[in-house]
Amino acid sequence: MLKVEFLYDYEYYGHSIRKGDIVLIPGWIAHKLSAKVVRVISYMHGSTGFVCSFKTIDVLKSERDERIVKINNKIGGYTDKMEELTMRALKLKEQYQSVIDNLYSEHNTI
Repeated sequence: MLKVEFLYDYEYYGHSIRKGDIVLIPGWIAHKLSAKVVRVISYMHGSTGFVCSFKTIDVLKSERDERIVKINNKIGGYTDKMEELTMRALKLKEQYQSVIDNLYSEHNTI
């Protein structure tokens, strides 16, 4: 994968890319494009095997941030559920504490 900057407005199979857009694309597409069209910023190790979507780095980052927010919301929901269950357990303990105390005292007096 290559991180490239487009030097001109470019149209590629229905994808409109504006001058200055920074895009993550597979190397094979970058090699097809002329050095006059793109400037390679960095090489990203590994292959994803996907067909390039021509999403800008800003779009990719915002999508990643949205996924992080969703994950954090789910974690927050589980945390709230755990707190709720803990409170229910404490209420049950309080509710049945006298029964527990009576059983304990009966066991010790025998």
